[in-house]
Amino acid sequence: MQFEFTTIEKELERNGRCYLPTVGISMAPLFYTHKKVVILERPAERAKKFDVILFHRPDGRYVLHRVVKVTPDGYFTRGDNYLKNDAFVPETQFVAVMTGYFKDQKTVTTKDFWYRMYVLFWGRPNPWRFVFQVCRAGLRKLFKKK
Repeated sequence: MQFEFTTIEKELERNGRCYLPTVGISMAPLFYTHKKVVILERPAERAKKFDVILFHRPDGRYVLHRVVKVTPDGYFTRGDNYLKNDAFVPETQFVAVMTGYFKDQKTVTTKDFWYRMYVLFWGRPNPWRFVFQVCRAGLRKLFKKK
């Protein structure tokens, strides 16, 4: 069997779906590096507020973040672990939408009750999320090794 390297876009075009491991901490506490595999599908329509989308930056790097604002030309996104929005993401850089992920040999879809509860707390701006993140950042600085 011969292995063929393919890009994410080619895989989505061929199968309409692809599976990728998570990398980084920007979507914590939902995703940490190599802890879960996300299910991405080719978008059938424009992304909606609170969808998690995969987009590519002008330098070619892929980013998986949550949509916090939809505009006629694109999106503003943010990692769940951040308080500040990303730069504007034009519609042309939107690659795929997350429809679920694998957790402990189980598939969790974006329609799952507990995932939706997570989005209520982490995906939407609320004072508890802000207080939690500020306190966590302060504790990290306090206990950071020098």
